[in-house]
Amino acid sequence: MTGSDVARIVIVGDAPVGSMTAAALAVSLRGSNVAIALVCRPGTANGQGAFLCRGGDQSLHSLLGFNEDSLLADTGAGFSFGAAYRGFRQDAPDCLVPLGEHGTTLRLVDFHHYVAKLRSEGDTTPFNAYSHAAAAVAGGRFEPASERAKQIDEFDLVFDNTRYTRVMLEHARRLGVTTLEADVAAVASDADGYIDAIIIDSGDKIAGDFFIDCSVARSIRGAMGDADQVTDWAGCLPGSAISTRIIEGPQSPALCVDIEAQDSGWIQALALPDARIETFVCDDPPVTAADADFTRLESGTLALHWYRNCVAIGPAATVVPPLEVSPMHLAQDGLRQLLGLLPRKRASAALASEYNRIAGERARGVRDYLALRFALADRTSGPFWARAAALDMPETLRTRVDLFRCHGRFTTGDQECFSKSNWVSSFINFEAWPASYDPLADMIDEQRMRADLDRLRTLVRKTAAT
Repeated sequence: MTGSDVARIVIVGDAPVGSMTAAALAVSLRGSNVAIALVCRPGTANGQGAFLCRGGDQSLHSLLGFNEDSLLADTGAGFSFGAAYRGFRQDAPDCLVPLGEHGTTLRLVDFHHYVAKLRSEGDTTPFNAYSHAAAAVAGGRFEPASERAKQIDEFDLVFDNTRYTRVMLEHARRLGVTTLEADVAAVASDADGYIDAIIIDSGDKIAGDFFIDCSVARSIRGAMGDADQVTDWAGCLPGSAISTRIIEGPQSPALCVDIEAQDSGWIQALALPDARIETFVCDDPPVTAADADFTRLESGTLALHWYRNCVAIGPAATVVPPLEVSPMHLAQDGLRQLLGLLPRKRASAALASEYNRIAGERARGVRDYLALRFALADRTSGPFWARAAALDMPETLRTRVDLFRCHGRFTTGDQECFSKSNWVSSFINFEAWPASYDPLADMIDEQRMRADLDRLRTLVRKTAAT
């Protein structure tokens, strides 16, 4: 049966990620007569909490058929234009890493080279003076229809788990997805190791030809033996325990993620209009947190994201500490890849190989992007930060750090979850300025270049006031 057509797709996952995945598959396969079933872990459709995901052109919401403004109104979502880091560095303890572009490419030279050139000549203008996203955060307000909104090319959305799931489940059901709440008890496979069905806790079988696991527990992939081999990232990403608390009550969203270093770890906070969600990451839960509900955090990625007729996406494929990146970021990223490589046959080895190549590169890019924060942090107070300073820097990240610190250069691979502008923003706002800049920046009239930068700063200030 390994050569049979895919006529039934079964998705297993916690409700927020699972419902989004089911809706995206249903929209993409509309009219194909492919049956889609979604099995959600009980209780996750009403789970408290919030998550980040890409908004605007980088989101999947337009593909799903949503007007994003209406979706925001229906779910009470908010905006995030970057991350405010506090206490990660000693000399500059507070910094904002905004999303999106700073300035614009001038005469084929990346913008930060001009800023680095002026800095070498004594200019002290902050890099974020050229960022519309940073101006939005500083102003503390944002109107989607404003002139400022037209200038911001990248942002995240902050969604409430329950409200988002409700909308996505309703959408998926309208598109013909069959949904039920159940735990996966077992997996039934044929003689070649391809999955025939999952067996839920009631004993019922749900048959399928292709399976997608986006569950935190790796409900399918964990039952596939060798398919569950994980590349461990504990040696380069700190944090092995995690706890979340929800502070209910009116909030004033800060338009960015708030990340505060503490001696025993860090706290990431997301704000919704009616609640603040704080996630504490550490190695050893402090005695004062004995009442908190800590769970194990095991950073890493599956060696094979697509194995036989099962693909793992989101939290089933890759686990990283909550630091600007959420499981929904990873799930939407993986789903984009999958929609471009959907198989017609249950056995599609060539597609699986290409998907695994892309997914592996992107996962390592996410790992390096997060590890960069700890590579650039110089906090020394507390045992957590002493251990973080001793972590091994991945060789791929070491190459990127050396290239940028020496020459201000950054090259992205074919498959990157984060853009060059995100990386450059991270380096410079953590005070890792390059020692030299692109020599082409010396080839234009300096007076003209200064006028261009003055004009960009003025534009940022002007749009910030609208």
